[in-house]
Amino acid sequence: MVCAAAGVFLLQAAIRFDPHRAKGLDETLRTLARTPAGPWLLVLVAAGLICFGLFSFACARWRRM
Repeated sequence: MVCAAAGVFLLQAAIRFDPHRAKGLDETLRTLARTPAGPWLLVLVAAGLICFGLFSFACARWRRM
C-alpha cells in the first residue's frame, strides 16, 4: 500500500514535470498520517509490513531449494 502511494506521488511528479512533488517512503507515511483516517491507515501499513516480515522469515526458514 505504501509503495503504491509513493508510486502515485512519483507519477504525479512525472505528469506535472515537477520533480519536487515526488515523495519518498517517509513523506508518504506523513501524508497518510495527515488524512482523517491517518491512524488507521498507519495501523494497516504496520500490519502489512509485519505480515510481510513473517512471510519472508517463513520462506527463508522452510523453503526447499
